[in-house]
Amino acid sequence: MESTLEPSAQSTRYPRPGTPFFISCFLFFISLPSLADAPIVTVAMDAKEVADDAYKKLGLLTLQRKLALRLTQAGYGVVAPEKKPAVRLLFTASDGKLLKLEARAAGSKGLAAEVPRGDGKEEIFHLEVIHRAVALVRRAARSLLREAPRPASLPASVPASAPTSVPAKGKGEGKGEGRGKGRGEGEGEGALGPRPWTLELAGGAMALFRPGGVDPMVRGSGRIGIWRGLGLRGNVGVSLSLPDDGVIVELAFQVGASWRFQLTRSLHLEPGLLVGVAQHIYDLDPNDGAYDNLSGLRWGLITNLTAELGWRLHRRLALRLWVSPGAALPETPHLLGGADLWRRSWFRLEAGLMGVLILR
Repeated sequence: MESTLEPSAQSTRYPRPGTPFFISCFLFFISLPSLADAPIVTVAMDAKEVADDAYKKLGLLTLQRKLALRLTQAGYGVVAPEKKPAVRLLFTASDGKLLKLEARAAGSKGLAAEVPRGDGKEEIFHLEVIHRAVALVRRAARSLLREAPRPASLPASVPASAPTSVPAKGKGEGKGEGRGKGRGEGEGEGALGPRPWTLELAGGAMALFRPGGVDPMVRGSGRIGIWRGLGLRGNVGVSLSLPDDGVIVELAFQVGASWRFQLTRSLHLEPGLLVGVAQHIYDLDPNDGAYDNLSGLRWGLITNLTAELGWRLHRRLALRLWVSPGAALPETPHLLGGADLWRRSWFRLEAGLMGVLILR
């Protein structure tokens, strides 16, 4: 769509909407569901069935400490066996060559796995055991969360500040009298457990590349994780262009979905799709009212394929590298006397960096 410009004695000046709308959308995203604590799943490790010699050969004291820390990072509450945990993780070994794991949850069958010791380093063996153990605990916890009403073994939620204990070094490592603490998981009630949904807010600076020019852009984003890697997204983008004696502001309001692939503990890749509307606000009249249709507002449609690489810096903070090709229709060139005042293509490519606040 092109502007047709005819001189007039009196120009119709359009109001400049958009700012109240933008603020309303931003407030909408930050007022999404409240941050109430969800129920936790408590886990206890029990190594009483491991023979003394095997306990030493397999390095189970060190292993339990590492595993307790990993379970806490995954959001489970690590407690002592006598605290009636929702999931009990049992270790069994008659010699130092094979370690058997079994995760038992109330009202469900036990889930088992075996990890051979092998001839490699103890650290490699421990990593394999931790990976298998966390997977078993997750499967057992899902069987509890699927039940309704809440199982009696699933305790009520506790504050985020509740202490989480890690196995203390027992005085009698490998001995009967020291095994209670040497192999225990502590006596605290645990940390925050798995959440049924997550909430993240992000914002950052972009460069908007289009045939015809490059413009600066800022983008705000909200993400609600609802199931595994699936997330619902809401985005607001604002770009600014300053042609001669004029100003053009473009707003984009989009919603969509994405799927998060966890590459490592702190690194993820997340492709997605966004659709929405674009608002094109322009004031290109160099003579302050000498021409019609040089000031106004136009609406269009906009869609983006998104790809972000996220790096979690902290429990509450992360960075995202954002790359997003897309299309905005219709094109909105502006002409004066057959010459271009401003022109951008329908194709667009956004690239930039965003900071993320992880609220839940």
